[in-house]
Amino acid sequence: MTPIGSRPVWFETFPQLVARWYDRQSEGTRNDVGPGPANAVVRAEKRAAKVLAYCGFAPLREKKTARQWETRWNADETWKALAAAVDRHGWDVVRERSAPVTAQVRQTALYESDRETVVIADEALNRQLEAVVEGGLLLPFTVDDMAAIALARELYDIAAERIGSAPADWLEELARHEFLRTALGLPFSPLAMEYLG
Repeated sequence: MTPIGSRPVWFETFPQLVARWYDRQSEGTRNDVGPGPANAVVRAEKRAAKVLAYCGFAPLREKKTARQWETRWNADETWKALAAAVDRHGWDVVRERSAPVTAQVRQTALYESDRETVVIADEALNRQLEAVVEGGLLLPFTVDDMAAIALARELYDIAAERIGSAPADWLEELARHEFLRTALGLPFSPLAMEYLG
């Protein structure tokens, strides 16, 4: 059976990755977290579940193996479902596939609507994809997969902003990663991407 990654970080659970995260935090953040990384895990999972319940996106089936990834994951369908959820929150989605010639990314598309717009730029996604592949992820990952993850991150931010006062930055950061894993059914925690360097 093909493994999902060549480095242990891809197989670590969310609690294991949060323990790594906790070890790197300042004393002030640790005091805010409370009694150890397990407390951060519980709070992040609760926050992620709350945002997921609010955002209107039905979580995808969990994929635990490379084979399940190949048979259950469809980046295009996932993108469409995420874009529909973003649309229900009153936002437009633009995918910038070419390298922007100027700092103005598809200004005509952005000005055609009076709604807020999420812009997902392939130029940035290609850099992220390169880092993930170099970091040992062995799944057949593409820029379209990275785009779906980026759009899910945007959906989290849009929904999280609407459900009341924002929690501490550290909690929002961890909850966002758990939301991505849960919503997309990823076979790894996106928090692993923070530890590739």
